[in-house]
Amino acid sequence: MSRFVRTLALALTATCALVAPALADEKIDCDFTEINATKADTASLDADLAKFKKKLANPPFSSWNVFKLAHKESKTLTVKKDETITLALGKLTVTYLEPIGKSKMRLQFSLDVNGKNVVTNKLAIAAGDAVVLGHPVDGGGGHLVATVCK
Repeated sequence: MSRFVRTLALALTATCALVAPALADEKIDCDFTEINATKADTASLDADLAKFKKKLANPPFSSWNVFKLAHKESKTLTVKKDETITLALGKLTVTYLEPIGKSKMRLQFSLDVNGKNVVTNKLAIAAGDAVVLGHPVDGGGGHLVATVCK
C-alpha cells in the first residue's frame, strides 16, 4: 500500500471517528398520541386531538368521524436507537434514523398489535408537523397513532 493511500485511509478513519459521535448525540423530542376512531351519526373529536383535526378530515382517516384519545406519551429519541411506546392497543417502536438538514428528520415506525406487525413505515417529516399512521380494527373502527417531533 502506498504512503498516499495509507495517509488517506488514516484521514478518513479520523474523520469518521469525529462524525459518528456527533450523530449519536443528536436528539429530538416527540409526542405520541394514540387515537381510537369510529363512525357514528354524530361526529366528535376529543379536545386533546384538535391539533390533528385537519389531518383526520382527509382520507383514509375521513372514513371515521369520532376520534377519542386513548393514550398520550412524550419521548426523547436519539439517532439510531429504538424507542418503544406501550399503547393501550399494542406497541409502537420508533427509530430516529437521521436528521435531514436543520428542520427535517427521517423516522422509522413499527406498530405491533397482539404480537403482529400491522404498520411499518419510514418517513421524512418536518419538525413540528404531525404524521398519522393507522390500521383498521374489527367492527369498522380504526387505531391511529399521531406523532409530532421537534
